[in-house]
Amino acid sequence: MTAIKNDKRALFGWAMYDWANSAYSTVIAGAVLPAFFVSGVVGEDGWQGRSGDSLWALGLALGTLLLFIAMPVLGAVADYSASKKRFLRTFAYGGSLFISVLIFAGSGDVLFTLGFFLLAQLGFVGANVFYDGFLPDLTTPDTIDKVSSRGFALGYVGGGLWLALVLAGIFLAPEDSTELVTRIGIASTGVWWAGFTWFALKRLPETGEGQDIPATFAFPHNWHRGVWTLVSVVVVGLVVLVIALVASVPFLWFNVGLALWMVALAWLVYRVATSDASTDTVSLTSSFGKMAGIGFSRMFKTAAQLRNFPQLLLFIVAYMFYNDGVQTTINISSAYASGTLELSVTDIALTFLVVQFVAFGGALLFGWFSARTNIRRAIQVNLVVWVGIAITAYLLPVGEFLPFLGTGVVIGIVLGGIQALSRSLYGSMIPEEASAEFYGFYSVFAKFSAIWGPLVFAIVSANGNGRLGILSIIIFFIVGFVLFSRVDIDRARASKNEWELSGG
Repeated sequence: MTAIKNDKRALFGWAMYDWANSAYSTVIAGAVLPAFFVSGVVGEDGWQGRSGDSLWALGLALGTLLLFIAMPVLGAVADYSASKKRFLRTFAYGGSLFISVLIFAGSGDVLFTLGFFLLAQLGFVGANVFYDGFLPDLTTPDTIDKVSSRGFALGYVGGGLWLALVLAGIFLAPEDSTELVTRIGIASTGVWWAGFTWFALKRLPETGEGQDIPATFAFPHNWHRGVWTLVSVVVVGLVVLVIALVASVPFLWFNVGLALWMVALAWLVYRVATSDASTDTVSLTSSFGKMAGIGFSRMFKTAAQLRNFPQLLLFIVAYMFYNDGVQTTINISSAYASGTLELSVTDIALTFLVVQFVAFGGALLFGWFSARTNIRRAIQVNLVVWVGIAITAYLLPVGEFLPFLGTGVVIGIVLGGIQALSRSLYGSMIPEEASAEFYGFYSVFAKFSAIWGPLVFAIVSANGNGRLGILSIIIFFIVGFVLFSRVDIDRARASKNEWELSGG
């Protein structure tokens, strides 16, 4: 292990994977695929009576829900396995392959496109779990921040460069070949991702040592039953929703069923996280069951412990609300611009390219503002701007690029700020000895929080009213602002010294 600490070749390989997969973030999850899905796959007439941006929001929410279920298991595999490199390779190449298949996506291929996008998203997030797990193995405490920043910087440049190349290809293509060139740009993103992943893995050694997985687990009373119930409700709900979409169930019944399912999911998560203190000893035999037991037990035990630290808990709840608003705005903006504002793929991609670079300056700007005032005021100002962005997006004129670009610039400024400030504030509130545990919890519940905004957007905009859908996101910023304003930051920071670690 010590031989690979701070090895330049290994660190370069690690950072280059960020260069490799950031093309996915900018082209597939960000600018090009959502716009192409709305305009090229769904089209102006919609699909089964539903608009393209509503369908994308629904698919995005369901995919995020699957990731929320998968991430604790993947995190346990990353911690207990000595094969992080093998798992990183499998998820990265798998995601790359699923993206490349989208070259065959054409008009009307709605479920085909959404299905392969969700599989690619699982590959992307799964690979990142193992990618992040390399960082403490390759660095020492005095180099970890620098190395992490270097990876972020390479990813920022690589993702922006590939988006610019795809945008140039679409812009220069003859008018009758635009759709084909767009599909080639989407599919070749998988080639970029796979090619630079191979380059990175050639320089990245296998790290870590396998740990023995316990055969029995001490779960809070009835906790394990709650987790399996949650997983079952997720799977059954997904199947029913897909059937309802294909069968063209009327809007009212579909939306009522979707809302009830959302309430059931939230209630189940709450019940599992607030299980009583008594424990049951449970034996698990399969490897998957053991990994699921480890992953979910760590996540929800951390959630249960937070009840003893109300200010930290209040911040996390506030973050879940306003982060949902932020993620929904970002993830829906391309589909909204294509379906509701009727902008071209090139206009949308160019705006995302601008946001990609403005966000870096936005993080620095709000860091400076926080130092001049305080972090509470900086986050509050940031959230007020987000409310203004949602209102502006509702009022944007159809077919006009410059107003959309201007809104994108403002998004870039506040996006970098809210992400950097929230993460640093959270880091100042948690005990250093359990930082890995709490950042893992932070990452998983960031995924959980990102489920609800797209679902609300999908319900509100199901009949084609995307403007009301984007306006509905304001509620997440307002609730987040109100809850955050009630957080006693000093008390939250002081409480970390009282934390009693349980279980390590």
